[in-house]
Amino acid sequence: MTLRDNNTPRIETPEQLEADVARLRRRRLVTGAGAGFMVLGSRSVLGKECYNPSETLSGARSHTGGDLPQCNGESAGIWWQAAKRGGMHGGVNWFGIPGLPGNPPDKSKPWDTPFHAIFPGEVFGSKSLLEVLGAHQGGGDLPSNLGFHIVAALLNIRAGLVDERAVTEFYLVHTIWGGYIAGGYSPTPVSPIWSEAEIVSYLTSTGIVK
Repeated sequence: MTLRDNNTPRIETPEQLEADVARLRRRRLVTGAGAGFMVLGSRSVLGKECYNPSETLSGARSHTGGDLPQCNGESAGIWWQAAKRGGMHGGVNWFGIPGLPGNPPDKSKPWDTPFHAIFPGEVFGSKSLLEVLGAHQGGGDLPSNLGFHIVAALLNIRAGLVDERAVTEFYLVHTIWGGYIAGGYSPTPVSPIWSEAEIVSYLTSTGIVK
């Protein structure tokens, strides 16, 4: 067998040509769009495999083959900046999120929705989603750190960027956050309570929040 000369044109089958075109499109999507490549409701090629908290804790993986959950969550900072720019920034769009005031676009602002209109408890008083997100700029204590990650996770879930096999909105709001404010969240009935930092680590390590 001899090696093909590098200058010799490669003859491809239709299937190979189709695969090459697909690879080129993916490459252009990532390199050409930069940090703002993400489109709400779609999945990027940079998503992370993500699992529910109990799977993460135990190391168990119930998904096999090519059926692996992918999470493409955006950061709290991107959502915060989008609100500051009237609703859109870096590919995210507050007015594209279902179930928040201001959808479809009108004079109301969905980022002004009170945090506790969605999440139980009174940890942040009358602060809005945007005000809780603002803690991403630094200087916040652990509840604030968890708060802005929780808000970003909620927005990513509603935007369709998080596989529901990893975490649903109900589980995030009522089990993780609700458990936290009620004395502590634990992924399973027999596992230790997760600290604020451990909950944040779960959200970020799985791609639920960037």
